Amino acid sequence: STSSSPRTSINTTNSVRNANNSVVTTAPPAAAPIIQRHGPGDGVITLNVGGKNFQTLRSTIAQNEVLMDHVVRAEANAEIAATAIFIDRDPKHFGTILTYLRNKADGGYRYSGVK
Repeated sequence: STSSSPRTSINTTNSVRNANNSVVTTAPPAAAPIIQRHGPGDGVITLNVGGKNFQTLRSTIAQNEVLMDHVVRAEANAEIAATAIFIDRDPKHFGTILTYLRNKADGGYRYSGVK
C-alpha cells in the first residue's frame, strides 16, 4: 500500500532518510548538564510541586534529565513565579524523589528508608 504522506526512517548513524531518499543528519541527543556538587553553577532552587515548595540544589535536579530540562525551559520562558518553578504534579512522593536524586548526586543510590 502507498501513502501520499512522506515516510521517515531513522537509522543508528544519527541521520534521517525521508520518502524522497533525502538524508538529513541529526544532532545526537543533548546530555544532561553537568553541575559540580557545591561548585560553580550550583545553588539553591525552589520548586513548587502541586502547591508545596521544595528547595534543593541545581546539582540534585541535574541528576534527572527530564526534571532538569523542565527547570531550564521554565527559566528560559520566565515561568518563575515568586522565585519558585511550578511543577504540575502531586507533591505526595516528591520528597522521596528528591532523596533519591540527592543520594545519586552524592555518589550513593541507596534510599534512606531502606536498611
